[in-house]
Amino acid sequence: MLRELRSTNELFSNFQKLPTTFEDSDMVIEAGEPGAQVLELSALTSTMRVVLYSVVIVPKIIVSLTLLYSGLQWLTATSNFADLILNAVALEFVIAVDDLFLEAFAPQCLVDDLETMKFSHKVSDDGEDETELAKLEARRALIGYVRSFLLVGASLVAVYVYLVQLQSVLPGYAVDISGKCKAFVAHELDPICDELVGGTCFPFGPPPVDPYKH
Repeated sequence: MLRELRSTNELFSNFQKLPTTFEDSDMVIEAGEPGAQVLELSALTSTMRVVLYSVVIVPKIIVSLTLLYSGLQWLTATSNFADLILNAVALEFVIAVDDLFLEAFAPQCLVDDLETMKFSHKVSDDGEDETELAKLEARRALIGYVRSFLLVGASLVAVYVYLVQLQSVLPGYAVDISGKCKAFVAHELDPICDELVGGTCFPFGPPPVDPYKH
């Protein structure tokens, strides 16, 4: 889900960087060599900007946050690790279902245009030399790495806080059932057979009991 929120934030940032134009024909331009041309989104009209924010950005944020909350509740209520993996895979399918619908039902020409379309941002170096530009790129890369590490740490802290304070699967949970569960866990994990090598037990279980034998 963090990936979905980051992609939405990146998309919003790209929209923000595009200048405003008054002509629809100035929004999309063709770039590249003949036969290998790609579409570039170079500007947005005010109307199109509002439409994109209302139809794309806001719904993606709402859906992501809703799935984040519901997914946390769903995964927290999972009773074993096998179901946890299956539920996590199912949640990933729900997140990616819009892309599956696009690939399955949209015209192939539209899919190809969306895959090859790029954002065309005008970069102004303001007379800076190559050394200054290289330093600027290195600084941006460093900021990107620091941001990624902070996101990892924030994710771990958020999961801990949710499990301890916010989850409602076990209201008021304060690790107060661990003592009660020790006997159950020990019974569930107790092997059926103690003879791991040889004997008549492993791997068929204990020998059957004859009910008519006295």
